[in-house]
Amino acid sequence: MDPVVVADGIRAELAAFGTAERAAGAKKYLKSDLEFLGVRMPDWRHVLKGWLKDRPELTRRQLLAVVRELWRRPVFELRSFGVGLLEEGVGVLA
Repeated sequence: MDPVVVADGIRAELAAFGTAERAAGAKKYLKSDLEFLGVRMPDWRHVLKGWLKDRPELTRRQLLAVVRELWRRPVFELRSFGVGLLEEGVGVLA
């Protein structure tokens, strides 16, 4: 599992749910220098849960590598996705 390829795929999947209008609004509201994709939380959660469900054999090392790659990118939803992976994938971390 190449974390760069995985992060690219996550970005593409999330971006499909985003809108430029929502992205601009979130950026303005949060007063952040990060890029925003404009994804609604229900869609974000749907992608997160589906991603984990599709990878039942995910190892601790793989999970952490993906999270690190997501955090390297200056995109709000990707960093949030990394946090979500840690929260939802806590069983893998033990």
